[in-house]
Amino acid sequence: MATSEQLSLPPRRDIAPALLALTSRLAAAGDPSEVLDVLLEHCPSLLGADLVNVSLLDPDGDTLRLVSSRSTSLEVAEEFAAYPLDAPLPTRDAMAGEGRTVVLRSLAERDARYPALAGVEVAHEAFLVTPLRTARVRVGALGLGWLSSADLTDEVVAVSESVAELVASALERALAARDEMRARRRAQGALLKLQSLQQLTSDLAHTTDVREAGDLVAQSACDELGADAATIHMLDASGTWATQLATCGLDSEEVTRRTTWPVTDSDVALELLETGEPVVVRSRRERDERFPSFQARRITQQAWVTVLLTVGGRAVGIAAFGWDEPHDVDDDELVLLQALAGHAAAAIDRARLIEDEQAQRHRAERGRERLVLLSEVGRVLDSAADADRAVAMVRRAVLAGRADWCRFEGACDDAPVEPGSPLHSEEANAAAQTAAHERAVVAFTVLEDGRPSREGLAVPVRWSGPRPLVMLVAVEPGHELAESDRGAYEEVCRRLAARLDNLALLEEQTRIAERLQESLLPAPFPEVPWLTLGSAYEPADTSLDVCGDFLDVFEADDGDLVLVIGDVVGRGVEAAGLTGLARHTLRALAGDLSPDRALRRLNGTLLGTASRDEAPSLLTAACLRLRRTEGGARLTLALGGHCQPVLVQDGRVSLFGEPGTLLGAFDTVSHPLTTVDLAPGDVVVLYTDGVIEAKGAEVADQFGDERLIELLVEQTDHDPAHLAREVIGTVRRFRRSAPDDMAVLVVRID
Repeated sequence: MATSEQLSLPPRRDIAPALLALTSRLAAAGDPSEVLDVLLEHCPSLLGADLVNVSLLDPDGDTLRLVSSRSTSLEVAEEFAAYPLDAPLPTRDAMAGEGRTVVLRSLAERDARYPALAGVEVAHEAFLVTPLRTARVRVGALGLGWLSSADLTDEVVAVSESVAELVASALERALAARDEMRARRRAQGALLKLQSLQQLTSDLAHTTDVREAGDLVAQSACDELGADAATIHMLDASGTWATQLATCGLDSEEVTRRTTWPVTDSDVALELLETGEPVVVRSRRERDERFPSFQARRITQQAWVTVLLTVGGRAVGIAAFGWDEPHDVDDDELVLLQALAGHAAAAIDRARLIEDEQAQRHRAERGRERLVLLSEVGRVLDSAADADRAVAMVRRAVLAGRADWCRFEGACDDAPVEPGSPLHSEEANAAAQTAAHERAVVAFTVLEDGRPSREGLAVPVRWSGPRPLVMLVAVEPGHELAESDRGAYEEVCRRLAARLDNLALLEEQTRIAERLQESLLPAPFPEVPWLTLGSAYEPADTSLDVCGDFLDVFEADDGDLVLVIGDVVGRGVEAAGLTGLARHTLRALAGDLSPDRALRRLNGTLLGTASRDEAPSLLTAACLRLRRTEGGARLTLALGGHCQPVLVQDGRVSLFGEPGTLLGAFDTVSHPLTTVDLAPGDVVVLYTDGVIEAKGAEVADQFGDERLIELLVEQTDHDPAHLAREVIGTVRRFRRSAPDDMAVLVVRID
């Protein structure tokens, strides 16, 4: 067992000067951390201690916190970072009553007297625990330790107590100064918040919009009053529904979800409306225990203060202020938040009254503008592309004018123009009478809940369609229909009728064009035992255009199979005519000519048919011959400015062929021949530029050759019909811009 060693203090004559030096240094220390630094610096030289630590008493007087240490292990520092004053430790005995120094001359003595420390491993053998206290307050405890067992004499204890007394006085002074500084800062902060509140009051005085008022309050709470989140809601007149005006610091999904909600959905709102007192929750645990519904919402803030917005005892809204961390709301802060809520309530109520007044003035202004707005009907009808859109646009124009209610009865096509709730009997009778006799105007009364509500008119739309169409229009309650209104609504219906007739004529022209297009479609493919064909064909998505793409498959005079695909430049009936010319010309030529010669002859035909005053007849085409061979088939291809076909062969997918010269543009053309030997299972895919030039979400992003090749690489089913449909469908899903004609022709050698 180690023997106790006599501690060697500085010579007696040096202790007093050392204590004076310590006193001087402590007097110069301005805050608690500086006091503790001085202590750690002087203690080893005065007492020869290897271990120095200081624990300070919390304001609650029940907890000690280790605030400064020297030579204390990390494990011990973490274990005693905070511990109860009444824990069975030397600090309890040292600080009990008037306070006394606890002397522990060995580890054995320490463990015997304080079993709670028996499991705490330290390198030190002897300890002193001295209270830090003044005549007025207990500050904490000073702990000293030595690496070997020591004979802690009365002189050592006396010096340690002198040091503790000096440190306690310095800490008391420094803590008081710190508290005073904090109080001053709180006062300054309160002053700044009051100034912010005054500025907010000034800003709110100039706003006339309820949402702007709510946003000012929410931003002020977050920016000036220290809250991390805020929400401002306005209550309806019944106090049963809340509408979100502004938020700050909340999750975007939560903001979107809670735009308008019944107050019965919120336990907080119900308690607030019942008591009228602010609802304060200081932590997530308190929040979830009191209001379990919060757990299902995307709210990260832990502390909340919710305040009722009232004006003259009348609830007009709800304001809530949140903090990300637990927050102890004191009385001063609560008063400030209530003041903020009071200003918000007054501003929101005032803004709502102003908005109501402005709405009334706006309705009066509408009365002067209605006849002017009727002149807009002609303009909007010019942009209507179909009958339903024309009727809808007229209805909107009428409602933007003097009318407060409008609907159309009848049918422009096979379906009702405006299906909706059934008409009341008087409205229905007016519509039927107008439709049957085409009377200029029939007056009726719009009924609501069985009672007369507003005055209305039934005006016929005299169009040439198969079924009558009637416009029912009414003005807002309390207003009468003048004679000028009747004339204006008749003019609206005359213009609508003219537009509907024009649209019907255009639709008939479109049907004729479509029938022309159908006549241009290829005949059914011939049945060839040694190959399989498949195709897909999709015109551009417009009711006024017909397709300029064409494809054809037929047997040549020598038994070869000829495949043709092409794309005419242009749209409409003219393009369809050129499509027919090109397809029939190639069918006549390619039967006994090679693909390159057939394209060259077609080019001459196109140049010969174009007159001097007309634009040239331009198109691209691919002409392909397949000849049966012993091992499969031999392919001969010529391209006239057309997209390169795709070859699927031996697990590889690639483009092949030379583009050649556009057809119909030049006298001298070149259409090089490409020859490929095909084996059973090989696939050739021909297509028009509507496939690869389809544009995606970005203007510069086209479907392109690479995507087409990737698509074909991914296909495990090489059935030609399936491949053709898959190409068209994939491009359609990719496409975001105006569509173009598309045609795909696929052949597989069997």
